[in-house]
Amino acid sequence: MINIKGYKQVEYKHFIKSLCSHFEESGKTQLEIATKIGSKTPNTVRNAMLDYSQVVSDQKLSKICEVVGKEGFILWINGEKYFYEKQ
Repeated sequence: MINIKGYKQVEYKHFIKSLCSHFEESGKTQLEIATKIGSKTPNTVRNAMLDYSQVVSDQKLSKICEVVGKEGFILWINGEKYFYEKQ
């Protein structure tokens, strides 16, 4: 685990659960978010909310986080993926 000041490492399921909460609080539709991240359909946004498997790219997932106001990021180290969110 890498300690990053002001952030905590979380599991994928927790990261997505938090993303879903931010989405609901944002009041934005899936179509609005899809448009802002450069996706042609809201399916990308819908797929990003799946907590059992990541089926969208890290780049799209990061963009969705930015649009809904979630402070978090994905870090790759030696082929391992880590999810971080603001404490």
